[in-house]
Amino acid sequence: MGLATFILVSQYTTTTIFLILLLHKLYQLVAFGLTQRKKPLPGNLPQNFPFVVVQVPVFNEVAVIQRSINAVCALVWPADRLRIHILDDSNDTTTEIANREASEWRKRGVDVHVIRRDDRVGYKGGALQNDIDNHTPEQAQFFAIFDADFCPDPNFLTTVIPYFYDQESRFRENVGFVQTRWDYLNSDLNILTKMQQIILGAHFFLEQPFRHRTGRVFNFNGTGGVWNRKAIEDAGGWQHDTVIEDSDLSYRTWIEADYRFIYLRNVHCLNELPTKMSDYRSQQKRWTKGFGQLLRKHAWKVFSSRKVTLSQKVEFLYHCISPISCIATVWLHMFYPLNVFTEVAVPWIWVGISVGCVLIFIVYYFAILWMIYDSFVGACKNFWKLPVLYILFSGLSVQLAYSMIEGIFSKDATFVRTPKRAEVTSVDPSFIPENRLAEATEETERQCHREPQCLAGEEGHYAGDLTKIDDALTSSSDEQARDLKEVTKSQSSYFTTKLSFVAIMELLLALWSIAFVVLAALTLFHIPLTTSFNQNVFWLSSIIVLMLFTFTGYVWTSVSTLLTSLAALCS
Repeated sequence: MGLATFILVSQYTTTTIFLILLLHKLYQLVAFGLTQRKKPLPGNLPQNFPFVVVQVPVFNEVAVIQRSINAVCALVWPADRLRIHILDDSNDTTTEIANREASEWRKRGVDVHVIRRDDRVGYKGGALQNDIDNHTPEQAQFFAIFDADFCPDPNFLTTVIPYFYDQESRFRENVGFVQTRWDYLNSDLNILTKMQQIILGAHFFLEQPFRHRTGRVFNFNGTGGVWNRKAIEDAGGWQHDTVIEDSDLSYRTWIEADYRFIYLRNVHCLNELPTKMSDYRSQQKRWTKGFGQLLRKHAWKVFSSRKVTLSQKVEFLYHCISPISCIATVWLHMFYPLNVFTEVAVPWIWVGISVGCVLIFIVYYFAILWMIYDSFVGACKNFWKLPVLYILFSGLSVQLAYSMIEGIFSKDATFVRTPKRAEVTSVDPSFIPENRLAEATEETERQCHREPQCLAGEEGHYAGDLTKIDDALTSSSDEQARDLKEVTKSQSSYFTTKLSFVAIMELLLALWSIAFVVLAALTLFHIPLTTSFNQNVFWLSSIIVLMLFTFTGYVWTSVSTLLTSLAALCS
């Protein structure tokens, strides 16, 4: 096979992969628009409120643990029907802070406990299951789960739990969990958080409601939702043979226990986005690896099950293998610059397909921007973010491609947490519930059939002082400041732990990209040494643009991470 033929085959292969995945995104966009009326409706809570356990899995969260405990203890629910469990596996001063805050809230009458265990077997999933097995009262019917960086509104429970009931207050036994949309305390902090807002916006504004409203399987996002206890037990409980225990439980509950789920697009739960590239890479590596593991674990069950429809099987496959686009992207970065060396005729069919892919990408993410900012003008003002988004995708492609392959073929389920740094200085004031306290009080009191004075902390009070929620979003402590250095230093990337294949590959591709930018530019200007190269202006110009984007992406996601990690270790 000659070089020209190799390039041509690679072009059509990679572009076909991109086109298939992007067409699915376009289908989601169209189908979502056609299902706008299929929104879930809440029922009415029974006279005797169900017992709820709030679970907050924690491991070394000195920066956010105080804020987290304050937020969950401010939840409005009858105090005798609510218990809060801080599942603390920490080995730093997080435990000291958690115990102090829990003690203060117990003085207010809140039933909050810091639960420790002897080891970290199973990581987050193990902590959740250990709590169910050993510390949860038998009458507990629901589990509300929040990661340490989440700050639910005071009326979260009274808003979400009614979806488990119908209008006659009858329990909907087939509802496994109710998931809410994530919203962010720091989406405008830096360019990385702005990109994450778009990426996660596509998931929470479009993908999840599309799957819910069209009857496809969708996953619990690990936090910001409420589980039916019986659904967890019927599915065999939390397991820890994957690094995304939440999605694993979701598919087992759907396929094996025949439960259905509800997604609330219009109910949000505040949390914190990773602010540093090293943190974000760690998170994306775990998620991508987890979906590879999910494919290996559940593919046979899904495709052999007669209860799972064809559309559900296709959606499962798409959900698990969408990172294949990263493999195609890496391959594109490797072969495309080789056009410099050979006179390849411009394949106009391929050009048309490529232009179609770019247009779908633009339309899809412009629609996401429109959903996020809730206006056409807002989407237009933020249109500049789309090229940056592509640069980020390019820079992460090696890491995510490797993680997907590792997930499919590796059984390693070591859980690497995403650091939370409490960097929320750019929080949108409208997100802080201070201006909604009166409204929340009135609404939750009406639903709970109690008098407002029950919030005073006497007998019959609710678990939470609504005025405390502002502190939950803004408070900090001397202990947090003292230990932030410890948090930063502990989050060294894979660069500083071993010279991995991924690190070498990213460095080589960065050098490869900039080398071909220079080579194509020299050829474009007819430098004598390049007279034997491809002189086609289309190829040379496209190589310069694509490889500049690629080089920028690798420098941003890899080199910056290396420098951050080295600085953390040296500090």
